[in-house]
Amino acid sequence: MVEGDNKMIIKAAARLCSFSWDIHFLLIDIWIASLQFESMSYQHVYREGNRAINFLAKHGLSITQTQHVYLGYFSEFDQPVWLDKIGNNLDRRMP
Repeated sequence: MVEGDNKMIIKAAARLCSFSWDIHFLLIDIWIASLQFESMSYQHVYREGNRAINFLAKHGLSITQTQHVYLGYFSEFDQPVWLDKIGNNLDRRMP
């Protein structure tokens, strides 16, 4: 399952709506990557409900050099990922 907070891209990736050509290559990358799996589903989640990935994305944008992250080693990564894993990440709200 692919979750994302951009409703338009999630719907376009699932081929539920038409899309503008400026995201065409992004969608092609998504569709090619999805061929590696037997099945693929797409689901919109609100940004507040996807705290773990939002935290990791913000961290990725803040670093200036290659950094390897190992879960269980940096406590700052453990809590959001662990909370997401057990489903306790600000109560995901579905559209």
